[in-house]
Amino acid sequence: MQGQPPPPPAQQPIEHQREPCPDRIIDDIGGAFAMGCVGGGAWHLVKGFKGSPTGFRTKSALESVRKESPRLGGSFANWGLTFSMFDCSLQYLRKKEDPYNAIAAGALTGGFLQLRHGLKSAAKSAAFGGGDVGLSSGGDKATSSGDGSLWSWLGLGGEQKPPAPQGPSDLSNDPFAPPPMPKEFMSDGTKE
Repeated sequence: MQGQPPPPPAQQPIEHQREPCPDRIIDDIGGAFAMGCVGGGAWHLVKGFKGSPTGFRTKSALESVRKESPRLGGSFANWGLTFSMFDCSLQYLRKKEDPYNAIAAGALTGGFLQLRHGLKSAAKSAAFGGGDVGLSSGGDKATSSGDGSLWSWLGLGGEQKPPAPQGPSDLSNDPFAPPPMPKEFMSDGTKE
C-alpha cells in the first residue's frame, strides 16, 4: 500500500451563516421590502406633515405615507432580489460563503440596476455598492472575530493564539460551576 496516493479529500460542506440560498432570496426580498416601507413611511410622514397647510397636516401626512411608502419598499425589494441572486450565484460558482461574495454581489447589483443610465453611472454605482457592502461586511467581521480590530481581519494584527482549553481544574474556583459528575454516570465505557 505504500506506492498509492492518498484518497482525495471529501468536499467540505458550505457553512451557512444565514438561510440557505433558495430561501435566502425570499427572505432578503421580504426584509428589504419591510425596511423600505418602514423607513419610507417615516420619511414621507415627516415630509407630508411639513409640506402641508395647517389643518390638513395629519391627513396629508398619512396620504403621503399611503402613496409613497410601498413604492420605496418595492425599490428596496428589487435591490434585495438582485443582491441575493448575485450572492447565491457567486456562492454556487466559488463553492464557499465569505464576505467577498457579498462585496462582489453589492458591486454587481449597484452596477446592474444603474446600467440603464449609462456605463459611467453604472461604474460609479457599482463602486458605491461594493464599497458600502464591503464596509458593512468588514465592520461585522472586525467586531466579531479575533481581537476585534480591523487590523486582525486584514491579517496585519500579528499571530493570534487560540484560547487555552479549560479543564476541570480551571473551574474549581467558580462558584457557579456544576458539581462533578459521579463516576457511575460517566460514559467512558468502563464500569467499576
